[in-house]
Amino acid sequence: MDERNNNLTNDREPGRRRRPRRPRKPRREFRNLMIRREKVLGWIYLPIHVVLLPLILPTLMYLVSGQTELPDALTMNVWYYLIGTVVLLPGMLRYFRESFYKMTHPFRDTEIAMLVAFGILMIGNLIIVAVTALFGQLPTSPNQDAVEALSQVDNRRMAAVGVIMAPIVEETLFRGMIFGSLRKKSIVAAYSVSVVLFAVYHVWQYIVVSGSIEPLLSAVAYVPIAIALAFCYDYSGSIWTSIFFHMFYNALALTIS
Repeated sequence: MDERNNNLTNDREPGRRRRPRRPRKPRREFRNLMIRREKVLGWIYLPIHVVLLPLILPTLMYLVSGQTELPDALTMNVWYYLIGTVVLLPGMLRYFRESFYKMTHPFRDTEIAMLVAFGILMIGNLIIVAVTALFGQLPTSPNQDAVEALSQVDNRRMAAVGVIMAPIVEETLFRGMIFGSLRKKSIVAAYSVSVVLFAVYHVWQYIVVSGSIEPLLSAVAYVPIAIALAFCYDYSGSIWTSIFFHMFYNALALTIS
């Protein structure tokens, strides 16, 4: 009886086959393109850029120039980021070349990374606005105030610093090196450490000068962009994706200010 039913079923549905299951897409794995010697260069230059140069550069420029006055803040900013660009670009030329190829192969990953990063940035800023509306306004960022003041002095030089040199130096150090070194060990640590260090990097000098921790509260404003930049690098695997997004963000900020 069972055999007969089976034969009837087979006769009614000749050639019917079960559809094969679609193979699952392989999980996206992050690959840090920075090799050991490039990491060594980055780790050596990181404390120089973040701590040492801001402390000694005014004195060095004063001694070298032979002038009776300290150089102005805009000139120091130009030299500060120019030194970083000159150190990192030639020293990590292979890394930048490999990253550029990764950004364009496939370019779709870069497009998706930038679109999602823009969404992260907008949502993050809206959250900050909502929280400050409930609990009170955050102090304005002294770094942002300084950038706006310097752009009024010489917009072209400030654009060269903020739109070109700063994104190259900061992305290489904070995303390429710090985030990239931690990403395979712990995604949570990679995001947390790189975001916190990037935010504090923009305000620590003002904390030292003022002797107050109030500027530290203004560092919260840098959290959304730091997360967005880390996502750009994480998703695309190319440091150029975060560099170009950083350039876009700084150009927009300078235009609005």
